This record gives sequence, C-alpha cells and structure tokens, in this order.
Amino acid sequence: MSRQQRATNKSGSRARGSRPLRDSFLIFCQGQTEMGYFNSFRKRAKFIGGGDALGTVDNAIAYKNNQEKEYDQYWVVFDKDETTHENFNTAVQRAGQNGIRVAWSNQAFECWIIMHFRDLRHVCHRNTYETLIRPHLPWYSTEDKGEEQGRRFFQTTHRLLQTAIQNARAGHDSFQTHIAPAHRETVSKIYELAEAIQANSEFLNDRAGHQNDA
Repeated sequence: MSRQQRATNKSGSRARGSRPLRDSFLIFCQGQTEMGYFNSFRKRAKFIGGGDALGTVDNAIAYKNNQEKEYDQYWVVFDKDETTHENFNTAVQRAGQNGIRVAWSNQAFECWIIMHFRDLRHVCHRNTYETLIRPHLPWYSTEDKGEEQGRRFFQTTHRLLQTAIQNARAGHDSFQTHIAPAHRETVSKIYELAEAIQANSEFLNDRAGHQNDA
C-alpha cells in the first residue's frame, strides 16, 4: 500500500488543505554512474553491483528482503551488456516476481542519455555510444564509470527529459509485444522510471517551472 493510499480517509478523499504525499523510492543500480544520476533526482539510489543483469537483480531482491524500512516503489536499473539473452530475460521476469520494477537498457545506460538528443531506433552497439554522446557532452568518457559522471549527466540533460522519454517510449513500442527484452535493441525502459519519478517529484516540477519562466 502506497503512502497516498495510507493517507486517504474512509470517504476516499484527502484531508482538506493537505499537501499531496509522494511515493518513496529505492532504486537499485548496477553501476556507480547510474547511482549518481538517479540520486540527482532526489530519490534514493543505491549501488548494488552484481556483475551481469541477473546478478544485479538477485542482489536487489536480497537487499529488499532484508531491510527494515519499507519503500513505496522499488526499481532496479541494469544493462544487457554481455549478459546472455536467457539470463537477461530471466532478470527482467525475476525482478517483477519480487515486487521490483525494471528500468533496463539494451545495450547500456548511455543509450538513455543519447535519447535526450536524438531518436535511436536502430541496432547500435555500445562501442559506438561515445561518438554519439561527445558532440553534445564533450567531457563524456567511456572510461569514467563513477558517480560524478552520473551527476553531470543529470545536470546537463534534465531539461531534455521529456524528449528522452518520448524517444525511449517510441523505440520500445516499435517492437511487437511478443519480442523479448533481450532482442529489443536499441531500447531503454528508463523512461518508465523517469515518468514515475516525475509523478512523485516536487523538485522536478519546480525545475520545469523555472525553465518555463525563463
């Protein structure tokens, strides 16, 4: 039960004059860059590691099951990279079976960053991502896997979040529904997590307002 549901009175409405409550998030991240990026949204992101996609999901499930604090929304962020097709599809399924929503990228997180600047509806190996990112973000380095780079991603792209959501959704929806995640390249479902954060973020709404006032 979400905090919104817990705050609703018996008549089905909120107390008059109360501020809307927003869901709490715990976002499990396969990499440090992703952790820095999602922490910048002012939602709790935790580096969980795990190696491949399936290991990351298993670590996330173990952590979720052994913590005392309860969150409204649990998410896990992971890439396909070198994960086998079978293990990647299993990771997506296993997370959902354990109450964790998935924000996967095929092949890697950086395709989500690229989608802030352009449509990416074609097979694109992650080794080419740098050539697509650097014209927009000259400081980007494939060698930098740290939290600071994730924060810089957020700082330089958040104003284009709606463009990224639209591009990522269009790419995902361009596949027929029976196509398994492992075969949906180049795709990032981070757009679903971004939309969930938007719906529960006064911080993002304030920033959007300032952009509109500029």
